[in-house]
Amino acid sequence: MSIFDKIGNGVTEASNNLSMKAKEISEQSRLNGEIAKREARKKECFAIMGEMHYISVKEQTEPDYSALVSEIDTLSGEMEELKTDLRKLKGVFLCPNCNMEIPNSSLFCPNCGQQLKRNDICSNCGAPLESGAKFCVKCGTRVAE
Repeated sequence: MSIFDKIGNGVTEASNNLSMKAKEISEQSRLNGEIAKREARKKECFAIMGEMHYISVKEQTEPDYSALVSEIDTLSGEMEELKTDLRKLKGVFLCPNCNMEIPNSSLFCPNCGQQLKRNDICSNCGAPLESGAKFCVKCGTRVAE
């Protein structure tokens, strides 16, 4: 293989990596935008509820918040799904103790020190485990069921 082929392959690989990174950033931006839209709508719903409450107190009537409560619950659920997708894209998860975002490869939380029990990482050497693996391919440790 000539030097020009090696340079060409290197440029192609760098271009592909850059393209993938741009797609990831674009998807992160899209997810953040969707989360922001839902957050804004939740705030609108709470403002409407506040107005309804004010009017009900003033007029001594009983307001019906059920439609707004249902919409807020739906929006909250959608936001959690979007945040989960965003965390997957960023390669992080939430600490079960303090809810801090931490890298997928972490064995301890850097914020609270919680030891993290991971089924996808070898407990002996920290290498990633294939789904359904019975042994670690790096150190040979048996994977706990």
